[in-house]
Amino acid sequence: MGTVGPVDRAAGRLLYPRGFPGPGWEREIPLAEWFRAQTGLPCEIDNGANAAVLAEYRFGAGRGCRNLAYVHCGVGIRSAVIRGGAVVRSLNNREDALGHMTVDIHGAPCRCGGRGCLEGYASLAAVRAFYRRTSGQDAGYAALFDLASAGDRAAREAFRRS
Repeated sequence: MGTVGPVDRAAGRLLYPRGFPGPGWEREIPLAEWFRAQTGLPCEIDNGANAAVLAEYRFGAGRGCRNLAYVHCGVGIRSAVIRGGAVVRSLNNREDALGHMTVDIHGAPCRCGGRGCLEGYASLAAVRAFYRRTSGQDAGYAALFDLASAGDRAAREAFRRS
């Protein structure tokens, strides 16, 4: 099962996941155990990007490839790689390493505490923040796409910049 992180794969647990809007998620969550108890099926968890690249490799666009890269650009930037048929894991098994790669050492602060991260330019959160700063208005993600498609200069510039 692919899920947001951070995760402890061996224990099948989410570890204090960030970004969940509801209460009760700010702790360790025994997700694999819950799933097994409810379904009677075996379950292993991994971060969502690793699960996605594995699914594409086995069943989707990457079928038949020996190496495959997966990048998801949304609220954050997530990535995963298969090399020689195996998932390449980071030291901390995080899926956001690419998004927090520094692209401008003088760049704006990032929500991770770093500066000039790719995610600070190319994520939907960054596009939305740039639109707010330049237009003085706020818009949700879907509305930003609609505004840009309709020719709104600030929305188009926010996407061009990313």
